[in-house]
Amino acid sequence: MIYLIVQALRPRRVLIAEPTFSEYRRAAATAGAEVVTLELEPESAFVLDVDRWREKLAGVELAFLCNPNNPTGRLLEIEALKAVVESCRRQGSFLVVDESFLDFCENWREFSLAAAAAAREGMLILRSLTKIFALPGLRLGCGVAHPELVARLEGWRDPWSVNILAQMAGVAALADTGYLTKTRELIRREKEYLYYGLAELAGFRPFHPEVNFILTDVSNSGLTAPVLAARLGRERILIRDCSSFPGLGPAYFRTAVLDREANRKLLQALKRAVEES
Repeated sequence: MIYLIVQALRPRRVLIAEPTFSEYRRAAATAGAEVVTLELEPESAFVLDVDRWREKLAGVELAFLCNPNNPTGRLLEIEALKAVVESCRRQGSFLVVDESFLDFCENWREFSLAAAAAAREGMLILRSLTKIFALPGLRLGCGVAHPELVARLEGWRDPWSVNILAQMAGVAALADTGYLTKTRELIRREKEYLYYGLAELAGFRPFHPEVNFILTDVSNSGLTAPVLAARLGRERILIRDCSSFPGLGPAYFRTAVLDREANRKLLQALKRAVEES
């Protein structure tokens, strides 16, 4: 859907708030679009500045917004989200909002723009089953938009964009409401445990998340994310080195929120790495 929308609309200028999911920039490149970047600052905990967003919109035909954002884990507040939508409407900029991680939020319905996108033109909302249901290999998700845009996108869509295994898994997953409840309870409890555990490590600065992963700055620890990733990898623990994200670099890593045993094991391994350094 990310690539589909840029191929269908062929924007000349695309606005992206970074650091964020790298596929937005790659998709813009496939359409030959100029990318305008709004840098999210660590000093403000990577919270999007709506005034700067408005300034960057000049001449922009399509804008990408990830909410909650990957890899920062930040969720844009309701009023700020409304301001972003209104600024795009006034400017005439098409808005794509990626809600792939929104299902991890207890009050996700308050933040979803799916109904608004279906009711009026100028927006596309992306939703994913692969995050909340842990189905990454099946690549299952959807786009929500005004019927006229949906019809236009259908003309560009690959004929077999969702395979039968993904369809079967999707039907089963959506019927399992109990799993959703248990998952949200687990993430709500364990993200606090992991966040405060990371904050206690010398030189670590985790950013409080709204989702199932935590971004951490280790620039004051004497370590780097690549070094940490290598050390933990030898213990069969995988963390995401965020060096490849524009606006981050080797001082940042991202880790998933898992169950208590896995989270404790991660914190113990990180503590050893700090002590060894």
